Amino acid sequence: MEPLQNPPPPHGEHGVKTALDVREARPHELAVAARHYLGMRRELGWNDDAMRADWETLFVTAYEEGARAGDMRYFVAEADGAVVGSAVAMRVRAMADRYERAARSGYIANVYVERAHRRKGAARALTTAAMDWLRASGCAVVRLRASPYGRTLYESMGFTPSDEMELTL
Repeated sequence: MEPLQNPPPPHGEHGVKTALDVREARPHELAVAARHYLGMRRELGWNDDAMRADWETLFVTAYEEGARAGDMRYFVAEADGAVVGSAVAMRVRAMADRYERAARSGYIANVYVERAHRRKGAARALTTAAMDWLRASGCAVVRLRASPYGRTLYESMGFTPSDEMELTL
């Protein structure tokens, strides 16, 4: 698979340049994306007790099904031959899609970069790849829920600063 983009190589440790390749995830890389999802949850202080015992299998299956339906793409950032970050883009389906001409919307989630590779452009490149796929898929609006860690990045990319409101039922 051809890379979606090749941003300028970031500087790694000791000033050595490392190449960053952002592309669609290959099926065997979804397990890495699942581990990134777990890492993200833990950094946000979310409890592992909320996860089902078979969560990783369900995670991979959900994204495989979404990709087959054309509604989802997982992207990975690779540096020095290893997957160091991941993100998912999802087209949001609504009942009104069947009878209204309203523009579709998309959602970006699970943006995560391993600590040793942060602040080198991977999260921006992953988010850009996800936005590009959503735009090409007919989405006119993209939403995401920013953690405190990513808020500044997303604002710098043009996302409107806001809080997503939620009600627990």
